Amino acid sequence: MPHAEVSAIIPSYGYCVADDTPFANEVFDPEAIDDYYYATERTREALWRYHSNTNYSVVDDSVIRDLYRRSYEDDLRDVGRLRFLRLTRVAGVRSVGAQTRVSLRAGIDGDLRDLDVDVLVCATGYAAMEPTGLLGDLDQYCLRDEAGRYRIERDYRIVTAPEMQCGIYLQGGTEHTHGLSSSLLSNIAVRSGEIIDSIVARSAERTAPCAVLAEA
Repeated sequence: MPHAEVSAIIPSYGYCVADDTPFANEVFDPEAIDDYYYATERTREALWRYHSNTNYSVVDDSVIRDLYRRSYEDDLRDVGRLRFLRLTRVAGVRSVGAQTRVSLRAGIDGDLRDLDVDVLVCATGYAAMEPTGLLGDLDQYCLRDEAGRYRIERDYRIVTAPEMQCGIYLQGGTEHTHGLSSSLLSNIAVRSGEIIDSIVARSAERTAPCAVLAEA
């Protein structure tokens, strides 16, 4: 829609650029999982703080520059088709006739003002996968850490109570133990291979003959 007026509501001063530099992207390498899994909680928090901008709440540099160029050109033509409402948050949304009225709160003075729009797009991200609903009654056998998250072993198997005989593995939803790469589709093959190796190894342990020590 070339004639549409677009207002971008941004709580910060502008979009944050995604860090896709080679060194930063090594956080997604399979070898980096051990660095995260075996680290202290303090180190994990630091790694997340340093490198979350590789994947979360960030925009590609080329997209930011293109948006800025378009906005600048609109200002030169006095068009104002693309507007950036910086340091602003959405305080409420309601329907008014055929339109949607968005209440905005500016971060500088905190004043409220309304913006009527035809279409509202909420780019608020997504919640991390919570597998509890999928497990049903099995959830009661899954052990959790002090923060209420599943305890996960290095091979992506949930730590379960002794009476649980089968293994429950997670393909995703393990960022708190395995780091940023846990949500990436590009690492599914590696994770799947590790899970399969674990299943085979654990099955072999259960079927292996027991060693008997006989004393004379």
